[in-house]
Amino acid sequence: MKFLLHICLLFIATAVVAQPSKDGLLRIWNNSSLEDTARLKAVEQIVERVYQKTSPDSAFYYSTLQYEFAFEKNVPVYQGSALLSQGHALRLLGKPTQALLVLKESLKIFKQVGDKQGVGDVLHLFGAIYFDQKN
Repeated sequence: MKFLLHICLLFIATAVVAQPSKDGLLRIWNNSSLEDTARLKAVEQIVERVYQKTSPDSAFYYSTLQYEFAFEKNVPVYQGSALLSQGHALRLLGKPTQALLVLKESLKIFKQVGDKQGVGDVLHLFGAIYFDQKN
């Protein structure tokens, strides 16, 4: 029993250590010598892990940067992801109408690239917004 507990604690400790820090993610995002997708993954993690629930205005800011960069580099999956994050942030900021408009664009992109997980995530957020509004 103690052995199993030690194994579980080891896995938890490893998972905690493996989480990149905000500063580390910002260094990746700001390093223009890295691959575009590495930078896009970093800014996506900044939004989702650092700001999404605690600071939706900062999440919106970074997801806007993500969208602009993904658009510039023509990486539609990250465009859709950025718009999804913007929709989530707008929902948390109490702007459901704007959130729905952004999410419609995100849904369109995810459908175009065949990203079923993205489509599902957008539809889930649509449902949450409509639930909030009791529509």
